[in-house]
This record gives sequence, structure tokens and C-alpha cells, in this order.
Amino acid sequence: MQGNQVRFQVPVDRPALARQNSMMRIFTPLVLCLLVILAQPARADADGVRCVQGQLAAAGFDPGPVDGLLGRQTMRAYRAYIARFGLAARAPLEPGNAVTWCRRIGLGDDRLRRFWPSARSPLNLVFASGVDDTVRTVLQEWLPRSHARATELLGLDIAGTDTVIVGTSLAELEQLVPRYLPERVRWSRLGEALRAQCDNPRQFGAFTVPGITVICVPPDTATGYRLPPADLYDAAAHEALHLIARQILGIYPDSATEEQRPEIDGPKWFHEGVAMVFAETLVTGRVGGEIRRDFRDRLGRRPMMPLQELETREAVQDNNDQVYLAGGIAASFLVQEHGFPAVGQMFDLMGQGVRFPEAFERQFNQPLEDFYRRFSAGGSPFPAARDRDARAERPAGTRAVPPDLSLGIEVLIAPDVDPGVATEFRTRLPVLFDRVVAMLGVEPRQAARFFVASAPDAMRALLSETTGRAPRSGQEAWIGDTCAGARIAASLTGARESLVCARPGFAMTDDRAAERLEAVMIRMVARQIYHLVVGPASNGLSGNARRYAEGPLWLREGIITVIGRTGFDPVSGPGFRAGILRRYEDTPLPALRDQEIRGDATAERAVLNDLGAIAVSFLVDEFGMDGVGRWISLIGRATPYAMAFEETFGQSLDAFYASLDLRLGTQPSPPVAARRREASANIRSR
Repeated sequence: MQGNQVRFQVPVDRPALARQNSMMRIFTPLVLCLLVILAQPARADADGVRCVQGQLAAAGFDPGPVDGLLGRQTMRAYRAYIARFGLAARAPLEPGNAVTWCRRIGLGDDRLRRFWPSARSPLNLVFASGVDDTVRTVLQEWLPRSHARATELLGLDIAGTDTVIVGTSLAELEQLVPRYLPERVRWSRLGEALRAQCDNPRQFGAFTVPGITVICVPPDTATGYRLPPADLYDAAAHEALHLIARQILGIYPDSATEEQRPEIDGPKWFHEGVAMVFAETLVTGRVGGEIRRDFRDRLGRRPMMPLQELETREAVQDNNDQVYLAGGIAASFLVQEHGFPAVGQMFDLMGQGVRFPEAFERQFNQPLEDFYRRFSAGGSPFPAARDRDARAERPAGTRAVPPDLSLGIEVLIAPDVDPGVATEFRTRLPVLFDRVVAMLGVEPRQAARFFVASAPDAMRALLSETTGRAPRSGQEAWIGDTCAGARIAASLTGARESLVCARPGFAMTDDRAAERLEAVMIRMVARQIYHLVVGPASNGLSGNARRYAEGPLWLREGIITVIGRTGFDPVSGPGFRAGILRRYEDTPLPALRDQEIRGDATAERAVLNDLGAIAVSFLVDEFGMDGVGRWISLIGRATPYAMAFEETFGQSLDAFYASLDLRLGTQPSPPVAARRREASANIRSR
């Protein structure tokens, strides 16, 4: 959203209300006086200027001191360089578009890219102190991911470091934003503009100008029931694409009038439409005709306006939903027919000074006027795309993320799943998967597949339509025994396949449901990743052979329990263990060495999980979670698990067992209660 506010509403589980919620995601206009481009000289964009100066000096054109100040000597070197190599851009070098020139020079000589600020970091995330930790975590994960994915899809190399500022109040943003304003960008009535982002406790606002995105999330707003993570993902992806486009284009020339801006800078429907398509594709996995059907549903019965009437900032104010949704429908045709790289080339051409109509005809093989006419006449400027839409009914086993947008896993969801639950799986599961992989420092052998359904028959249909075969015997047994009765349950049924059953009564209606679903997904992801690293969960082996192939049973269950109970916070060593041991002060604990093989395990599942978690937490205290990840990685490379333990942790597994027995009092000698209380006290005091 460039200079516009986004409104969100709590998702609900009824289709009609869900459609209403989708409509609330349409972006509403800000005060159009928000952004004022001043012609007078202003503070230099020091990083961009230093980049240009460093490049010129390295190329043999003396710019004077590399000081971030755009003086006469730097301008002489710049003019000599572009005269020599024939570089062009739509505006000459000035502090406000120095990053644009930094990129143009680096694209001509790969050796000069070492001066690009993006080599250090493409994004600078600034959070005010009041931002909730869950919001901070989602944005810290998703903004860099979506920004990197946008540059990859567009086929663009980014030179500058853009800034994203996240605050919770007008006062916070008034303090933060002026420190990061890009050159020549100033706000009139700053307080009024920022207040529009922060004044409603059930909304959050976001807007982008060259080099900076501002996001306001109301105080005490956490992701979950009040602020669905999918809404944050959608807005972050939307703004990430705007940041990239604005960096390529730079600030439009001073001489351009508001009427000329669509031709020079691109029409609003194009910018917002492309951002809408990218966000929908990345977050929901919808493509082509699916995106168009969704956008048309949001428009309801209102006809789409002609694109000619959706080009200016006034159109954003007067026909906001049309700019975004009709623009998204038009952009989806362009992306479907020509791909995101053609859109990236459009931005690049305009950044070099090519006017939008000419760039459009070059990239999309038809005059802009013809595209407008065909779109208004039938809504489908490409007949082949219209034919594909007619055949685009997706089967139940639909892929949530298309192959070229895979984030490492496939999430396949049956149509009977509650829409809110489906959205959580599509958006949150890839994030959790990547976080567990990063926490353990492992490299899964192959991609994972997660099948989500509500009813046994729907799960069977999803598996059959997706894999081309009936459920395997183990899958069928789980479907019949568990999926038919549990409110929500998950099971690993192969090295790379997990089944999840979320019964019709389970919906995203409150924070407890969101927390429950998050807990299920974390444990499911941890279990899946373990087996992706060490090998299949069931391969016909038993006893010692299975232990050698998969590692000790307590190790797997301990890792899953630690990650599932602590989320992604560090295990708090003594406190974590003491909390577990309090439940066993008067109960014997079996020895850990007896919990390696399921057939020989003496503990109930809950006790096994607790005992494994205690053991894993000791290893994490000393070696970190990535140390545990190194152990299972060695097991996955066919290293005997005891040998892998000694190689990783510098002591024998037998010695570890003996030490743990002493700490926990697991040797069978009475009185158990006294020894357990003593062990619990010792653990708390460590």
C-alpha cells in the first residue's frame, strides 16, 4: 500500500462472514496530502552517495572523498562515467536517488557491487519498544522472506537497504519516522497522516514511500484471534514488493505534474495490483484464475471500473477497492501470461526513464490502449487465460503453495477444513518448519508433505487425489482410529508425510483455539523434521536395527517435547527440569538407557516424553539445540548413534546415562520419594 491504510477484521468460520472479512482487507485511503516531494536540497542519503563514490573511485573516476556528500568533484566524476558507458535513468544523480544510481552503476560492472549497501543487509527493521513480541517475531521472519522472494521472482538485483519501521502509537512513530526519511521525502501534517494508521484498535496500517515502510500495530495487539498472522503476512508481502519497486524507480522527477505521474511512474492500478497478486500468491498459494475469482468475490456485484480511471492517487481516494481489486485482476493476467520477471523488467525499464506505455508494450506485446479496451470489454485481455480459467476447478488435493513458490514443504488441504484453520496451516506451517530447521541447524533430506482434512472420507480423498493411490495401511489405520474421533490430531505416517485431522467443530474462534493449533503444528513439524533428517519413521525394522537407524526413542520424543513445550524460547535449564520433576516426586522414574527401543521401553508415553525432555534439556544447556541437531544429523548419515553421541558431545553415551541416573535418582533403590525430592531440589539449584 503506497500511502494507504489497510483494515483487517477478526476471521470467522462461516463463509458469508469470511467473505465480509476478505472485504475488510481492502486497503482504504490515507490523506492524499501525506507525501510531499520537495524540490529544495535536503539531507543526503549518505549510504547511496557513498556507494556511488566508491564505485566511481574503483572504476578510475575520482569522486573526491568518499564521505556521503554529493559535491562538485563527485558530480564531475559521475558525468564522466555515464558519458563513457552511456548509462541512463529517469532522473540525474542527486542525494534522493543515489541508491538508484548505485544500482545502475553496479549492474554494468559486477565488481562494483561490493559497494552496494544491500551487501550488508537488504532490510533494516526498526521496532518500537511497545510492539508485541508475537508481532515482532512474525515480521522478523516474514518481511525478509517475502522481500527476498519478491526480488527472486521479479529477477531484480537490489542495491540499497530499505527501512521498515513498526510502532504502536502516534507518539512512537513521530519519534522514529523522521530519523529514517529518505531524501526529498517529507510529510505535511505528519501527525494526521500517522494518526490514520494508529487510531483504530482493531486495525493496523501500513504504507510505503521510497526507501521506507511504516507499520502501526495498536498496543497490546498480539498475533492470534485479534490479529490473524495471515493478515500480517499479507501486508508484509504487499509492502515488500512496493519497497523493491520504489528502489528501482527512485523518486520521480521534480518537473512531473500529478497528471503526468502515471505515465512516468506507472499507474496506481498496476502498482497495487501487482503487490496484491504477489501477496496472494505467496501467502495463500492462489494463482491465475483462483486469484481473479477471489478478487471478484470481494468486489461483490459491483462491476469493475475501466483501468483508465484507476491510474492516479485521486482514484485511490475515490475508488480504493477498485484500484486494488480490479488492478489485482488485471495484474494477475499479466503475471499468468508473462510471469513476474516481465513485471520486474517493467520496473527496470521505467527506472531507466522509459515511459510506462512504452515499457508495457515491450514487455507484454500489446499496446496499453488495447489491453485497457480488452479488459473493459470482457475482463480477459488474453483469450488463452480465459480458457484456462474455465478449466481451473481445482481438485480437493490442491497445493497451497505452487512449486515455484515452495517454502520447503507442501501443505495440501481438503475443502472441508474450516477456512480460518486452513489459513493458519497455509501461512504458519512453513514459518514453523523453517524455524525448527534453523534451530536444529539441520538439512532435511527432502521436502515434507502435510495433508489436512476434517473428516475421514475427506482425508482419504485428499490422499488418493494427490498421490494417485489409496491410503497405505498405516495411514488407513490412523484415519479410522483417530481422525474419526479427535477434535484435532496429527500423525507422521512416513518419512515425509504427516496427516492432520481438524474436525468440523474445531475453528479459529478464540485465542485458545489459536494456541492449541500452534502447539499441534510445532510438535508435528518437529517430529517431521526429525524423520526427514534421520530417515523413515517406519521401514520394517524393529528392535536394535530400528534404534540404530532412527536413534534412541527418548531422543526423538525429547526433542519434540522440548520444542513443543517451550516454543522457540531457550530452554530455561533448571527451571524447565524442575517443573517436570515436580510431577514425579513420589513416582519412580525409569532409567533413560531403558527407553531406546519402543518394544523395550518401560515408561508410559507421557513419562517417556518427560524423561527424554529432561535429557535433551541437559544437552541443550551445554551444547545448544544445534548441538542436538548435529547428533541427529550424524545418525542420519548412518553413524551409529552411540558413536555419533561421543563425537558430538565428547563423552560416551553410557557415561551420560550414568550421570543422569545420579542426577535424577533413577537407579532402583528405596526410598524413591526421598531421592526424587532430593533430585528435584538439586536440579532447581543448578
